[in-house]
Amino acid sequence: MNDWLSVVLGALASEGLKLLIAEAKKVLAFKSVSNELASDMEFLLPV
Repeated sequence: MNDWLSVVLGALASEGLKLLIAEAKKVLAFKSVSNELASDMEFLLPV
C-alpha cells in the first residue's frame, strides 16, 4: 500500500513541477516583451 502512495505522490509532484516550469517560462517571456515595450515608450516620449 505504501508503494502505491509513493507512486501517486511522485506523479502529482511531477505534474506540479511541469506546471510550475511552464508558468515560469511564460513569466520570463512576458518580462522580455515588457522590457521591449518600455524601451519603445521611452523612445517615443520626446515626441
